[in-house]
Amino acid sequence: MNRESARLQRCRIKIPGERTELVTDTYDATQAVLYEAKSKSDSATVRLAIGQLYDYLRFVPEATGRLLLPEEPSDDVKRLIRSCGFGLTYRRLGSWINEA
Repeated sequence: MNRESARLQRCRIKIPGERTELVTDTYDATQAVLYEAKSKSDSATVRLAIGQLYDYLRFVPEATGRLLLPEEPSDDVKRLIRSCGFGLTYRRLGSWINEA
């Protein structure tokens, strides 16, 4: 797929009975991938991102989840992400790396 043709947007999720909306980071509508972006790749930050993805995906059931991180996380954090069924995208030497 040509990445220039991707339809990127944010999802606004209104939860019945709640006053505020959930707003996702990025949703790639062409691939049905919901990205949760974080500014760190440490375990605590990734655990927060995983919880957010699980919460959002309840309302976007056709999507898959992927974490977007600024650098490659540790092997243990990668195992955690994979065990949740999410993909991983991170920066390495100026390029974006995608892992299943």
